[in-house]
Amino acid sequence: MKFPFPLLSFFAFLFLFTSCQEDLDDLEVKARPANLESLSDSCSYRLNGKLYTLNKRIGEGFQNAEVKLDSITHKGHPDSVLYSTLFSLGSPRREYLDIRFIKKYGKNQMTKPDMFLMHPGNKSDLYAKGQHPYAVDYTRFNTQNGIAIEVWNPGYPYLTSHLPWSKNWLTTIGYDCQSNSSFEITRLQRLRNGNFLMEAKFSVNLYSYDASGNTPPGEKPIEVATLHRIENGFIRLQVDL
Repeated sequence: MKFPFPLLSFFAFLFLFTSCQEDLDDLEVKARPANLESLSDSCSYRLNGKLYTLNKRIGEGFQNAEVKLDSITHKGHPDSVLYSTLFSLGSPRREYLDIRFIKKYGKNQMTKPDMFLMHPGNKSDLYAKGQHPYAVDYTRFNTQNGIAIEVWNPGYPYLTSHLPWSKNWLTTIGYDCQSNSSFEITRLQRLRNGNFLMEAKFSVNLYSYDASGNTPPGEKPIEVATLHRIENGFIRLQVDL
């Protein structure tokens, strides 16, 4: 049986269209993103060259703290509050990392009550994409916005990215102690469950502190800092705004 030429052309077109559509379907399947809601909070980093992986959130919280007007008078700012969110990650090997996102807000911006504390009306700037500084005077003077990281690992003392908390003790490091470090939020994506998926890469100097035992009479004691270094850090968290 012979088919008219136009009919043969139609069948050829239909075959090509079907083949192309199947190819497109395959591409769509391959390009379809994973279920982002199922991605667990996790963190990996190299501390002094050794790789650590933490894949479980073990705690979270938030804090309202007093903002100091300066590092000399220690007076609190009458119109501001230092707000921070905390995420704690751990591993079965008893390795732990705490990360805090810290920002000063006007008291009139703290509009969401939660028990006896307050949240800001909008937290999007806490997790905005881009570079974030380290808040190196966190707990000591509370004047800076940024990131604070604390690490507890077997074989190490308590390590922190910020100055020691006691204002009455001198220290061997200064406000430039994170000048060679970075924290960059590379992803902030809304999820179907209402949260946001945040991913960041980072490097940071961590310090352990030992009190000097040779303080002359009448002088303030000195906490001697020992440097440890995190490189190739990555963290993923589900956060709410």
